[in-house]
Amino acid sequence: MKKISAILFSMLTTSCLLLVFAIAIAYATFIENDYGTQTAQILIYRSTWFEILLLLTGINLVGGLFYYKAFKLKRWSMVLFHLAFIIILVGAGITRFFSYEGSFHIREGEQSNQLITSDTYLQLKATDEDGNVTTKEWPVELSPYTYLNFEENFSLGNESLSLKLKDYVPAGEARLVADETGKPIVELIVLDGGIRKSVTLAQNESAVFGNFQMSFEGTDDPNTVMIKR
Repeated sequence: MKKISAILFSMLTTSCLLLVFAIAIAYATFIENDYGTQTAQILIYRSTWFEILLLLTGINLVGGLFYYKAFKLKRWSMVLFHLAFIIILVGAGITRFFSYEGSFHIREGEQSNQLITSDTYLQLKATDEDGNVTTKEWPVELSPYTYLNFEENFSLGNESLSLKLKDYVPAGEARLVADETGKPIVELIVLDGGIRKSVTLAQNESAVFGNFQMSFEGTDDPNTVMIKR
């Protein structure tokens, strides 16, 4: 037991752990700068090995205070050094396991109680043959530079389904591409309740905005705004 304590709480072990910690933080900074925050979170900050590193470092610093009898011998410089890093590690642990990140959009003179989370979620809404709606939501970590290890199984009516992410395209943009064999499509911008929206309608499709309906050659209803070629 003494040999284990001597190794675990030695100054050499402390130095090695702090060196690895410093290298990991520096490496994460470069990853975040080159590949984005989400990639750094996946590879470093939220990884299991980094959590183990923080745990071992915390145990080493706390145990070292008692192993070297820092309080009893009044080694206050050593006490302050260890306590400073312990406080940093506790703060990192609270941030990692008990906090969440987000942003408030508050205009001058207004109030808001809604926070937009920085976490990413995959949402699924499916309807079975009987009209029963199933809604699912899963937290996901997406990065074009890391492995997408997301796969979920769930039931829809009497069917068992499997959902798996095959690829991730960052900053994806939906756009129309001309196709000689395709169907006619109209794209326009409307104000729905004061909100500017971009709308795309294929031939014979309709869309409802507030108190009126718009159709691209889809109906003869006189109360519908008709778009014709």
